[in-house]
Amino acid sequence: MAKEYADYVANGQLAFPGFQVSSEHQMSLPLGLPFPLPLGDGYMQFFLFNDPTWQWPQYNDSVVQIADAADPGDLTADNYNMAAFRNRGGKLLLYHGQSDGLITPKSSTLFYNRVANAMGGVAALQPWFRYFLAPGLQHVAGTAVDAPWYIAGGNQAGALGTDVYSVPGFADAQHDAFLALIKWVEQGSAPDKIIATTWNQQTVPSSGVLRQRPLCPFPKKQLYVSGNPNVPASFKCA
Repeated sequence: MAKEYADYVANGQLAFPGFQVSSEHQMSLPLGLPFPLPLGDGYMQFFLFNDPTWQWPQYNDSVVQIADAADPGDLTADNYNMAAFRNRGGKLLLYHGQSDGLITPKSSTLFYNRVANAMGGVAALQPWFRYFLAPGLQHVAGTAVDAPWYIAGGNQAGALGTDVYSVPGFADAQHDAFLALIKWVEQGSAPDKIIATTWNQQTVPSSGVLRQRPLCPFPKKQLYVSGNPNVPASFKCA
């Protein structure tokens, strides 16, 4: 497992951060056991090499350099100076599940830190760019450990049903990441926390709330204070 947690270094340079501990439940997705994930083959075949016959056994570290140089679709997110976005009033709310086994959360943390380094530090980002890590959240939706995971984020509603709006029973900016972003843009109120929810049956809100906990803006973490560990008031961001 040491190789899975280690960063991928190709030709002496960081290619991509490694898996995070707690992502084991989904590791089979990118590893594609017994074969690599088809998305990787598709990228090489149809974007990078324009060769549908290309197969994963042909992969070696030189492919990383080729992909960096070609950057098909201009997809490389390496312009860390986002002053133009900030200066026109942009607000960015980024979150990532810490148990995501498809795209490691370390990649979002790396991106956020590099933006901070380019723009005056993490404190300088707080007025317009906040980053939330969600303990126990897997890729997009769901959890293997009954962790609070639902914040009505991108594609999360699909896990509950197509008729679901916001966070059932908690349709407000305190619990809903999108409503929090709207409030930030329209009222200037930045989210100091987002309360995540899970239910007794984690995709069935009618089964009743199992637990809720606050997600905290990086680098703050949720810390238990006292009381019932299933209610958000028992935690603080520090």
